[in-house]
Amino acid sequence: MTRSAESPADRGSSEDRKDEEAAEVREWIESLDYVLERSDPEHVIRLLDKLQVHARQRGVALPSATSTPYVNTIPVSAQPPYPGSHDLERRIRNIIRWNAMIMVVRANREDPTMGGHIATHPPVSTRGLFSKDA
Repeated sequence: MTRSAESPADRGSSEDRKDEEAAEVREWIESLDYVLERSDPEHVIRLLDKLQVHARQRGVALPSATSTPYVNTIPVSAQPPYPGSHDLERRIRNIIRWNAMIMVVRANREDPTMGGHIATHPPVSTRGLFSKDA
């Protein structure tokens, strides 16, 4: 499929663009189905990897698709009770957060250009600073 040199604003209404995008998606899916019918899934994976590389080379910032092969095979009903104390751990997180804040405040007193944000402190930023139980 060849694209014209017109800008998105020149292509018509929002509805026209949605229709065009839907047709484009159908074409991509048909192409993928065609490859799957004539090849194996590993070939599709290699093809998609090459498309991602090409898109990045063209300046497309693709979202990270970080995942692991881990699957929890223990149903929630069969899991043992939590071995720790939620209250104690919440208190420890609060103390760590408070300590990080004090360090930032003290550093800024000595040098106001220092900057620093409490959420950049690693133990705080990786422990669910804004979670319900923090």
